[in-house]
Amino acid sequence: MTAANMTATLTTPVDLSKSFVYCSYNSPLSTPGLMPTCQLTANDTVTITSYVANASFEVSYFVVEFASDIVVQRGAVTMLNTETTKTVPISAVNLSNSFVLVTSRINLTNTSDPDEQRWVSAVFQDASTLKLARTETSAAGKNVEIEWQVISLSYAQVQSGTATISGGNLSSGPIALANPIHTDSSFILMNFTSNPAVDGVEARYYTRATILNSEQIEFIRGVTTSGVTLEYFVIDLGYGSKFQHGLMETVTNTEVTFSTTISLVNRDLAVPFISFAIGGDGDNGGQDSGSFIATYPNATTLQVERYSHENRYAGINYFAVEFASWSAADLTVQNGSFALGGKSPAGELFSYDYIKVRKFVNPEPWVTVGGEIAN
Repeated sequence: MTAANMTATLTTPVDLSKSFVYCSYNSPLSTPGLMPTCQLTANDTVTITSYVANASFEVSYFVVEFASDIVVQRGAVTMLNTETTKTVPISAVNLSNSFVLVTSRINLTNTSDPDEQRWVSAVFQDASTLKLARTETSAAGKNVEIEWQVISLSYAQVQSGTATISGGNLSSGPIALANPIHTDSSFILMNFTSNPAVDGVEARYYTRATILNSEQIEFIRGVTTSGVTLEYFVIDLGYGSKFQHGLMETVTNTEVTFSTTISLVNRDLAVPFISFAIGGDGDNGGQDSGSFIATYPNATTLQVERYSHENRYAGINYFAVEFASWSAADLTVQNGSFALGGKSPAGELFSYDYIKVRKFVNPEPWVTVGGEIAN
């Protein structure tokens, strides 16, 4: 089956070796094949790829570029339908300041198809090898296409590990970190694999991550059935960056849009990283009520949105990250969103914004530019 691509052209080209993209999605359907991959495919292009053409879904993306102190490696790899692991050689990294972003797609287009065949974890097998894994093989021709990014940030302190939420439990329980972190300058990124017994039920594996204190983190899901294994990176950027974190939860289970007031952020430098859990055990149709896009509507509001609620509980942990650059160099964040079909007339132009900032010890004026993309 042919994948459907959509692209945005960045107003300002970036240095691919010093830039990464972070995406969040919401979905009108629960078919595993709808959920897309996200990648910087050229120095001026973000590419979103899904196996469901003409579907209606939204993507929020943030492209972050540093002038120095960072090295980014990226690539794409195919995990064959008979494989559950894949190793990828990379240029050697310092594991104490490196982390991974990974997205995956699979051409399964029925709601009842098992989501766990798509979900892929990513860890460092060693300093020169990235290991990708899933827990369940798939039918003939149903390969998994994986887009990965390895980010090494020289001034970051990164701790990584594996957490398991076993059957009968809602949470991993408090997890002790090897080294204390600064709670006001740290965030968590994670990826996971789910037990084959989840049978495509999203509530069994969608998991949110939280920082309990300077020495402990925890992972929480919405139901207790089956189990999920998480690979996590706790990233402490130290003095200079500003971080806010918290939890947004449903009040009536019918909310589609969630907003929270945050302390003033410079949106030219800020990225919202999110994780989430939902209710609805036994129902494998929860992707549309359990996936979220994250945006900053204004400088004091963080907003997340799902496509529908299906009367499901939702809990969203957020990290509102405002990056800082202390090397008298540029830091650029370009952000935007896509909307495909459904919510808007076919062929309509969809707006997005790109924002560039020069961040020095003595900051220069910010410059904002814009553009449009057509479906």
